[in-house]
Amino acid sequence: MKKLSMASATTIVSLTMFNCAWAAQQQTIDPSDPTTIATWMDVGAESQTVHDGAGNTGSVNAVRGEMNFALGAEHLILTEFGYAKSEGVDSKKSGMLDTRLRYFNLPYQNDNNDDFIQAAGWSLDVTLPTGDYKSQLGTGMYTVAIGGMTKHVINDSLMILPNISYVYSKAGSALEKDLIASGQGAGLTHHGLRADLFVSYKFTDAMWGMAVPSYTKGLQGAADAANIKLYLGYMFSGSDGIKLEYQKNFTKEQSIWKRVTQGMEDYVRFTYTHYF
Repeated sequence: MKKLSMASATTIVSLTMFNCAWAAQQQTIDPSDPTTIATWMDVGAESQTVHDGAGNTGSVNAVRGEMNFALGAEHLILTEFGYAKSEGVDSKKSGMLDTRLRYFNLPYQNDNNDDFIQAAGWSLDVTLPTGDYKSQLGTGMYTVAIGGMTKHVINDSLMILPNISYVYSKAGSALEKDLIASGQGAGLTHHGLRADLFVSYKFTDAMWGMAVPSYTKGLQGAADAANIKLYLGYMFSGSDGIKLEYQKNFTKEQSIWKRVTQGMEDYVRFTYTHYF
């Protein structure tokens, strides 16, 4: 009985110490800051509007998961995967979405908000064509993006984070075969420079919003592209929150910006987040 009491006391003390350390970590988490280094999980549901390029419009309804692993105070690894069902484009089909892997390194961090730059980092982002592009469940392309980001705190509520990256895409085997068969071998690879501007605003300690306009300059004949992302998030506890996200995509044809007519035009996503 005495041993059980000692074991129970030890367990209680250990859990108390863990909870205190865990709580201290949670106080530093800022979901409105894209440079946050933490371990968390996202689970979300989304609906996409898609086009097949031949005038047909359909939808893709998906569930998506994301895991972010913090390795120390400077390194973050992300894995993202999903499963979806398409309707109205190439008949109905279910399957995996494209898979995303990301490494983020934040070597410079400065807590002095009076300085011009509060943080600077770089990332390597890889997308694998695990989704069926014919059913609009993926792009059919391997994509690699490498870029750098800086954080500038304007005041206690507002921060801006510009990001510049080089993007390289190569057709996967299935898409490559179809492009060659249709005489579009020039579309096997794409190069581009992408600029993103993250504008984040805290309405309260629990509620935040973000707008992210992006522009990609196509190189070597690739088309220019642009999109806008809007976020609204709310943390209802120290470790749990929800987020609503919307994205609209545009393409440039003959110097005129138009809505996308092949691939994904827009999506709405609702996500639950848990920080560990």
